[in-house]
Amino acid sequence: MKRLSILAALTCLAVQSTHAQQSEYGDMTDVQIKAIQMTSLATLAGSHGNCPSFHVIATALSEEWYAARIFVDRPNFRNAMNLAMQGPLEQMKKDQAEFCRAAWQQLGPGGLYRRQLLEAN
Repeated sequence: MKRLSILAALTCLAVQSTHAQQSEYGDMTDVQIKAIQMTSLATLAGSHGNCPSFHVIATALSEEWYAARIFVDRPNFRNAMNLAMQGPLEQMKKDQAEFCRAAWQQLGPGGLYRRQLLEAN
């Protein structure tokens, strides 16, 4: 049950798109916000040994940004990535093992998200 709660929390954090949040992300579209949120989650989970059994697929991140028409050289990109990482970072600090399992279920092979962003080591 706890695993489902973490997965539900990650999903909610990753796909929220309220008017208040829209203003925090500037003039980004809902599609761009979702791409930023999912790639931020993948980057956090799959980098720096945070989840040691898998890693982020760098080319998949680039493909996701390209498909959403996100320009990574723009100043608001880094700000949006940092904003999108706040919720998942809190979840990771609470229970890293559950965070990793939920991220894998969301972004690993056959995951809930439309594009695989994580792969096993």
